[in-house]
This record gives sequence, C-alpha cells and structure tokens, in this order.
Amino acid sequence: MKAKLIEKFVSIYGEGGEIRSFFSPGRVNLIGEHTDYNGGHVFPCALSIGTYMIVRKREDRTIRFYSENFSKLGVIETSLDDLVYSEKDGKVLLDNRKEEVVEEETHDGFDITQYTFADFFKMANEVDVKDLAFIQEGIDMNLDIAKKGLEKKYAIGIGPCMQKMVLNGTLSNDMVTDVKLTTAAACDFRMSGGNGSVMTYLGSGNQGLETMLPAAVAAKHLQASPEKLLRAELLGMLIIMYMKKHVGRLSPICGATLAGSGSAAAITYMMGGNLEQISGAVQNMMGGVAGMFCDGAKGGCALKLSICAGEAVYAALYAMDNSIVQATDGIISTAVEDTTKNLMKLSHEGLTDVDMKVIEIMQNKK
Repeated sequence: MKAKLIEKFVSIYGEGGEIRSFFSPGRVNLIGEHTDYNGGHVFPCALSIGTYMIVRKREDRTIRFYSENFSKLGVIETSLDDLVYSEKDGKVLLDNRKEEVVEEETHDGFDITQYTFADFFKMANEVDVKDLAFIQEGIDMNLDIAKKGLEKKYAIGIGPCMQKMVLNGTLSNDMVTDVKLTTAAACDFRMSGGNGSVMTYLGSGNQGLETMLPAAVAAKHLQASPEKLLRAELLGMLIIMYMKKHVGRLSPICGATLAGSGSAAAITYMMGGNLEQISGAVQNMMGGVAGMFCDGAKGGCALKLSICAGEAVYAALYAMDNSIVQATDGIISTAVEDTTKNLMKLSHEGLTDVDMKVIEIMQNKK
C-alpha cells in the first residue's frame, strides 16, 4: 500500500525532494466507547486499516492536498497565510482560533461569554423553578450511579474505600467526606463500564457527575430546600458553561476543575452567600486546583473528581468566611471573569504540548 501511494504521489506532484510517509492505525471499541449508556465493558484494539499520509516539503508557503478517497475533488490548494494559528520558535505569531470558536458555537445569537457572574446570579434567582425539573432528573440519575458504585469495588474503588474508612472511624462522616466519596463512587462505577445511565454535562459524563453530585450531597447536610438546590445547580451550570467556553471543548485542563468550580459556587449559594462570596469560591478553586491537567479517561479519574469535589466544599466554606485568594496570586485577577480568561490563555498557549507529552510518556512506560 505504501509503495502504491508513493507512486501515486509522484504521478500527481512529480519527482524530486525527500518523500516521507506516515501511518496512523484505525481503532475499534467493542461494545461501544461510552459504556454508561451502552452497557458492558470496552475492548479497544488497533486495526491494520488506517490512514496513510505521503508528504514532501515545499520551499514556498503553498500547501497542496489530494485524497484517494475523494479523488473527484482533485488537488486542493491553499496557503500558510490562510492559517488561523501560526507559531515559530515557541512564539505565537497568529491566533484567531478563539474568535472562530465563539462564532461557531453561538446559538441564535446567544454567547455565554458575553455574560458575567452577576448575570448568572440574577438568572438563578429569577428563573421559574418549574423549568429546572430536568436538573432534578440528572441529580437522581447520578445519585443512583453513586449508590451502585458503593455496592462493591469498581475500578480502583475510591468511593468504597472512603466509605470503609468512615465506618472504621478513620474519616469523619461529615459533609466534605460525603461529597468526596459519593462523587468518587459514581466515577468508579462509570469508568469501569458499569451498566447504568449518567446525566452528562457539556458532553462529558464525569463532568456531569462533578457538576451535580457535590451540590446535591451538600444540600442534604445544609438542609437546603429542593428549590434552593435546583437554583444553586443552575448557577453552577452557567458558571461551568462560561468557563468551559473560554477554556475550550478539548482542553489539557481537567474538566473536574471547572465542574468543581461551578459546584463551589452552587454550595456557596445554598449557604446563603452573596455574589462576592460566590465569585470568591470560584477564585479559591482556581487558586487551588487550576493546574490539574487531563491525562486521559481511566479509573484514576475518580481521584481527580473526588479531590475537586472536596475542594469545592472547602472553597465555599473559605468564601463564606471571606477568606478569598488575592489578586496578587499567580493567575488570579480581581474579577473572576478575568481569572477565567487567564485560564483560557494557559489552556490555549501555555499547555499546548501537554497532550502529546502525555501520549509520549504513556508510549514509553515500562
């Protein structure tokens, strides 16, 4: 196949120069990739069928493409000058990606990045609670998954392990522990391929768990009313959506940190916190766990979800005491919205090589 493609390459582009070839194998997941709604375990395996690429360097700024799968299109030509992102020697020369994402993902003129935390606070207070029934459905669904995750050891079993430590007195049976072990148990079950449904949030099952469970469990300890919980969850969801839109759909930053920040806001809201304290809880989360990066979906995600869930409670408690991280610290700005933009800058510019380095490490592990 490789020799045949090189021969085709020469027939289209002519001879001369160094011709290089690359191959990326295909992959199949038996029984489905997202087992929370397909049921059963996953067996990923590589295929001999894959994608070949034959390339040769040019001396100008023109790029010419041809695909055997779409031969009717012929040769497609473009220029490096048309790129939306350009980098040389570690310096970003051009970056129009953020603007394009905003245009692509706005819906009927709605762009959440144009709103502030004050707007979200107002929305949570004024929305008709009858419109929030879907949130209760998600809470119930995810709590059911957590309950299953505590029945026996799934994945590395963080939830049952913490439950055991509560029973033997090693850990206190308090709000922080309950929030951590419940969230971890749900993640244990989901990441081991347990047969059950999870309410996702912004396309992620684990993000759905981290979004809904910490506030739901905290509500029990705070004796918050069902209506207060739903309004708090909405506030957290809006904040998470705002942060996720800035950071990006596929980001090297772990989604648990963003979902945990929304949960911190929700818990603060149920404690009776004002806008400054709610924003402060999110600032505390960014000052504490913002550096957590994603190294793939696996059983160990329960550790990250549990950590961020527990920190969400602490961040809320600190904020209610008006103990809030200062704007002189690292990536923290005076306004929480600006801190989010700082995190976006880290995600888009500072951590661009994280994914490839994680893959490199995984490939070279012994």
